[in-house]
Order: sequence, then structure tokens, then C-alpha cells
Amino acid sequence: MRNSLCYLMTSLILSVTALAQQSAATNGAVDSRARSIVSRALEKIGGAEALRKSGGLALAAEGVWDAAAELQGMKPDAANPAPFVEKLALDFSADRLGYESRHTRYDGTDDSLRFVYLNGNQMRFAHLTDRFVFWRQDDAFVDERRRLARMIPQFLLAEALEHPASLRYPGARSVAGRSYEQVSWRFSSGETLTLFFDRDKGWLTGFEQLVDAPLLGDTPLRWEFDEYRRAPGFGLYPAGYRIKLGTRLLKQMRYTQIQAGSVAESELFSVPAGIRPPQPPAPPSTPPAARPRQPRVTQAAPGVYFVANVRSGSHAMFVEFADHLMAFDAPAGYLELHQIPARDFATGATSSSVTEDFIRVMKETAPGKPIRYVALTHFHGDHAGGARAFIAEGATILTTKAARPLIERAAGARFTINPDRLSRNPREPKFEIVSGRRVISDGKQQVELIEVGKNPHCEEMLAMLLPRDGVVFVADLFTPWSLQRQPSAGHITLMKFFAGWLDEKGIKPLKIYGAHGAGAATPEHLERIRSQAQPNQYRER
Repeated sequence: MRNSLCYLMTSLILSVTALAQQSAATNGAVDSRARSIVSRALEKIGGAEALRKSGGLALAAEGVWDAAAELQGMKPDAANPAPFVEKLALDFSADRLGYESRHTRYDGTDDSLRFVYLNGNQMRFAHLTDRFVFWRQDDAFVDERRRLARMIPQFLLAEALEHPASLRYPGARSVAGRSYEQVSWRFSSGETLTLFFDRDKGWLTGFEQLVDAPLLGDTPLRWEFDEYRRAPGFGLYPAGYRIKLGTRLLKQMRYTQIQAGSVAESELFSVPAGIRPPQPPAPPSTPPAARPRQPRVTQAAPGVYFVANVRSGSHAMFVEFADHLMAFDAPAGYLELHQIPARDFATGATSSSVTEDFIRVMKETAPGKPIRYVALTHFHGDHAGGARAFIAEGATILTTKAARPLIERAAGARFTINPDRLSRNPREPKFEIVSGRRVISDGKQQVELIEVGKNPHCEEMLAMLLPRDGVVFVADLFTPWSLQRQPSAGHITLMKFFAGWLDEKGIKPLKIYGAHGAGAATPEHLERIRSQAQPNQYRER
């Protein structure tokens, strides 16, 4: 397969000059200055010949990831760095890539994940915390693993030289008193990277991409490489790297392993011990037809609607009153910031498109009624990132004190990468701050918004209660699961907190709907959580 790692490896071991000439002949005009800068950088750091001889590369790094930089922290403007470990293995002989990340966040939730890309368009995913594994087959995985392989500077530069007609030299740039050469690289998918090169040493020092970030708008995402050092049998490699989202430090890593050689026995390509490996997917006889994402609406109670998978794995709710509608949360996509270029986890999504789908579903389900309110559970980007769509709709935002300044900034931010309705027709947001408890009723339908108070996930949080029907909606603090399985080990801390909060408030729900998870939780789910041991007993270390 032309797009496989084998093809990219072939590009690495070809002569840079011959490759550039071949590409120029087929791709048209070439900016010779841009091509020369990239060629020089690859020659400086080397690595292609060593990789060809060794057959693989293994990397390991340790550092921190600060979810607060992408508006996923305890407070909107405070840092919450937490330990982060990642590994990457490339096996050229078998055309495989493995990537693993382990991240325990500030709130006790755990993301320990392993991805293996092989056989062209296949991916095997292992959740190391909850101990399950599955296979998927999709042509999109070919692109996904190339985005991960670009974390390696040699790969990034070699691929840039495959497409010299897409490279441009916009001139030099000074940053913090240092001068850099710049080369812009536009991908066929539309994203653009601006590569930075040290003018004296010639090597790649980092790159920048402008991303469409929920609540932040057009935001520079910048990778910066540490000083290069000799990697035995390979060439030169950065000692580490950091990622900045806007002005905030998102990720800072230091390499603990840089090793060229056979990686056939790497643990990254195996299924973790104690987990039964699934059978690989059978190749389809015909390519599957593309299926558009379609949210699924179910009636949780009279006039109460649960909208599942408004984006994959993310849900919302709305309530129908006599003369208006009220939404719970404004979901958005989620940027995958490990990949290069970064992309939205919800394929094809933009900052506002997920909530626009939600609004469409609301209007189709209850036609003719305006959306008067949207209640935001908290300020995190995947739950409030679509607020601009509700502002454009004219809805009043019910939220907490800490969230208001963030939403106000979002309303006035630049969204030119993916212009939305608010960009085309600006208007001021309308707010109502919820403190303690706020009741909205038309005499028949009643919603209570309740301030959760101090909790392990977020400085301020709202839960929604429909007392007539015994229905609760909450985000992140409770994640429903199938009772035939064990609850997610990484979420037990949060769910135990919420079960205790319900008991403290004297709330005995019949159903708990979450912004993530499967369906609705019942009193039996609550009893299961109350009886759970501490989550550390469930984590693999």
C-alpha cells in the first residue's frame, strides 16, 4: 500500500536529491529555497541509513501533560500538570507502528491506552486500565498512523521532501531573540504546518499549526524540540520536546529511550497479559459505504429527551416545556494533539458543528419551539465548546460563575479556520449565573439546576434534576456502564464521589444519564459503585 510505513521508509532511504527531483517532475513548481532548507536539516540529523539497516526504532519519554491548557482542568486559568508517559515503536520489516500513553489526571481518572497499526488499514486498541482490547479496520487508520510517525523529526522531514511543491519559504522569523528559517508545508487535507529551522545549525527546532480549538478559536499549536544529541547507531535526536497551545504549556517530555534496531519483540505490539486477544477483522469483500454520524434520540421521560452520540461517545439532553426548549450542555469535538498535524477526534467536526447537530435534532424532535436556555454543566471544552452555536440561537446560558468569563471570551474570539454562525452574525451572549439551586418550571415540567460544589473533577459543576420523573443528568462525575461488565476503573473515584453527593442531598434518582458512557444508570449502578473498592486495586501499573 503506497501510504503505508513501508512506503515512507523507502522515502527515507532514498537520496534526498533524487527524491526531490522525482517529486518536482510530477508535482510542478518547487520553491528551491524551502526544499534546500528541509534537505539540509535531514542531512544534519541523519538517521535514514541507520534505520534502513536496523529495521526499527523504539522511543520512550516521560514528562507531564497539563489538561488545563486545553480547558480540561480544575479551573479555567490554573495549571494542573500530571505525569505522562509515552512509547512509540516502528517496525519497518513488518510495517507496524505501536503507540502507548499512560496518563493519570489531576482528578484521579486514568487514561492508559495502546494502539497498534498494521496490515495497511487495521488498528488494534487496548485499554490498559479497564483491560479490554478490540480490532478495527478502516482506511482512515493509514492516515492516523502517519500522523503519529511524524513525531519523529526524520520522518517529518523525509515526508515533506516527498511533496516539495507543497513547501514554501515565507522568510526568516525571530522568536525570543533567536532567528529561524521558516518553511510552510500544506497538506492535501488542508492543514498547514510552519516548520522552524535553526539558521546556524540547520536542524528542525519545531513547528506550528493553527487549530480550531473549542472555546479558544484560532489558536497556535507549537511543538518545540530540545537540543539534539547523538543517538547511538542512529544519528541525532532531540533530548525532548514541549507543546504549547496558545501561550500555555500543554505537554513537556524528556526521552528516556532512543534506540534503533529490531523492535519485533516490543511489548507495544502485544496484547497485555491477562486479556484475551480478539480475532483480527476479516477483510471486507467490498469497501464499506461511508455512514454519516447520526445522533440517536430516546425519550427518557415525558418531554425529556436523551441525545446519544451527538458525537461518538458524547451525549446531551434537552427538555420540552410548554412554549420553549432547554438544552443540557453544548458538546464539541476533541482535538487529538499527539498527532501531526493535530486533528479533531470527531472526524470532520468543528468547534460548533457538534452542537449545531444537537440543535438540529432538538428542532426536529420538538418543532416550532425556541431554545430559550442552555445549561452548561461545566466549562470543559467538550461540554461547553459548542456554546457559540447556542449564543447564535439567542439562548440564555445558565452556568457557574467561573465559566462565564471563558464563554464571554469565546463569544468574541476569532473563528476563521471554520467560521460558524456567530462569526457571520455576531451577538452578545446572555447569561444567568446559577448559585445554589435554580428551578425552571411551566407548572407541569420542572427542572432543577443544582450546584454540586467542591468535587474532584472541576472547580464548579452543575447537575440537572427532573424531580417528577426521578431523572438526573450529570457530566463526567458519573459514567453509566453495562451491568454485565465492571465499571470503568479510571472513573470509580468520580462516581463514588457523586454517589455520596446524591446521598448527602437526599436525591434518589431512578435514572442517571451521563454525558459519556452507556445509556442510563439505575439504583443498582449506584449500589455497585458504593460497594467498589478503591480504584487503585483495578489499575495495571
